[in-house]
Amino acid sequence: MSQRSLFGTSLIALSVGCLLCAALLLPKAHAEVVSIRADEWSPVNNDPRAVNRGIMIDIATAILAESGHSVDYKVMKWDLALADVMAGKHDCVVGALKSDVPTGFLTPKTPWVVSQQTVYARSDRDYRVNSINDLSAFKLGVSAGYSYGEELDKYRDTNLNDPARIYVARSNRPVRDLMLRLNTAQIQLALETSVVMDYNIGSANLVGRIKAIGTPIKNKEELYIACSAAKPSTKGYIALFDESLPKLRASGEFGKILARYNVADWTK
Repeated sequence: MSQRSLFGTSLIALSVGCLLCAALLLPKAHAEVVSIRADEWSPVNNDPRAVNRGIMIDIATAILAESGHSVDYKVMKWDLALADVMAGKHDCVVGALKSDVPTGFLTPKTPWVVSQQTVYARSDRDYRVNSINDLSAFKLGVSAGYSYGEELDKYRDTNLNDPARIYVARSNRPVRDLMLRLNTAQIQLALETSVVMDYNIGSANLVGRIKAIGTPIKNKEELYIACSAAKPSTKGYIALFDESLPKLRASGEFGKILARYNVADWTK
């Protein structure tokens, strides 16, 4: 081999080596930080400082990490979270009903949590609620900015200015507020999705103090991650969620996430 050939081969090898080194130093292509906002609604989404940050945050993190993305998750009041995501200030909210996000949002095809709207009372009260009409005899606690479905929303809105019938929890942790007010008899009933209230009753050591007393609406409640239609990037996230959720289930990782929060898989 001539000296010219040796020089040319060495130069090519050096160039390839430099390109490989440069590639290793570059971040993953298209790696993005996906901002998720919601009020604290355990176990759907927990305190961001917790080891387990909630079912939907864990699902989002697992799916997005497969494509090199990371999650920026913080809590804020629900109505403000919806407004900010709709405006494109953040990417997504978690724990949304379709009625929470009728316009300005994109949702995946499949809900990430399925539960049921349920009414709760103190365990020492002999109350029963089997229909919306039954609610009118009680002071009912609800959370600010939440949608409970068309019929329950109509009842709430109709009675919103009647303090004898409706109390609205407006904090970043409305479920805790409602449990406290139930326990101290400031309200008689609280309306909440069962997977959330049951988890919080256990976490607050209130088993035997607060109980479910009925379901005024028998329809199941489907909860979604909902992302801003104002940001072009979120269409890709929704497509990724739709593609990856069946894989997460098939691998067993979805079941492991639910098990962290003692939540049963509603599909089984």
